[in-house]
Amino acid sequence: MYSLKRILGNCLLVFSLAVFAFIPKALAVATLEVTVTDGSNAVTGETISLFNASGQQVEDDDNDGGPLIYKGLEPGLYTVKSGDKTLRTVSIGPNDTVKKISVTAPAFALRSPNWPNWPNSDLNLSYGVRGLYKYGSFDSRLMSPGFGNPSGDSNIGTLGIGFDLIMSPRTLSDLFFIASLGVLPSASDKSAQGDLHPTPGRDSYLKLREYYFLRALIGWTMYEMQRVSIAAVGGVQLTRRELSLVTDESGGGGNREKFNDKETSIDPVVGIMGSMKTNLANDARIYFGVNATRMGSQSVNGRSSLNFDYRGKVDSGWQSEVYFGLLFPF
Repeated sequence: MYSLKRILGNCLLVFSLAVFAFIPKALAVATLEVTVTDGSNAVTGETISLFNASGQQVEDDDNDGGPLIYKGLEPGLYTVKSGDKTLRTVSIGPNDTVKKISVTAPAFALRSPNWPNWPNSDLNLSYGVRGLYKYGSFDSRLMSPGFGNPSGDSNIGTLGIGFDLIMSPRTLSDLFFIASLGVLPSASDKSAQGDLHPTPGRDSYLKLREYYFLRALIGWTMYEMQRVSIAAVGGVQLTRRELSLVTDESGGGGNREKFNDKETSIDPVVGIMGSMKTNLANDARIYFGVNATRMGSQSVNGRSSLNFDYRGKVDSGWQSEVYFGLLFPF
């Protein structure tokens, strides 16, 4: 009887050891912590998704804007993605309990840690402030029957300030949209100057001024490294501008006349935009670029107090722009 009890006890011990050796492998689960960086500072990983070997997305726990936490992961191979772009693959072993990794998100796909008010938004939003310089040279003519038709170039070179709102879909991080406002306080030089009257000096000329512009652009990131990205942009611009014709007939008994034409033109824009990550606060980025706008023609007409008719015209042409500024995530 003693021998039988001893035999049964040994069998039970072997069975128990086998069960306890099998259970950890069968029920092994792990926790994965994913921190998303932009190459210099840690930011929230809410643009990042995790998929298992079957292609099914794994839901993360609520992290309040911190690193992504994935719990209850079974052993296997997992893929970290931003949209359709694979950032990293990670293997969870049967003996792993907590695993921490870091991934670098692509350009225009980052969100700031202080974005708690947009947890369900499908867009990444950034805003920028930039200084700009615009220059254009346009053929211009001043026409007046009987006095001649002086011509010249309307050269407009002006400093300004621009404000940009950049929106990027989370599911397609290389695509983005820009809404812009630019304010331009400077006016052009005098052009098409002529000595048409007995008034001393060049008494007649044209002057072109641009007040502000609104833009809607679409961009595509063509090239990106860890800290720098380059994108092509294109769209339309609404420009508020004024063409003035000034003629001084006071030397012949008349008045100094000024005729104005204000209009809002719609013009195409193309350009190249770059951005560079920095170590500044709030995940600020430096952004810079060049744009070219095809400006339309504009004309102005008027009749003086002496009943002389005048007409001025500025032809269409290209206007270039360079800019430099800072970009901040919302």
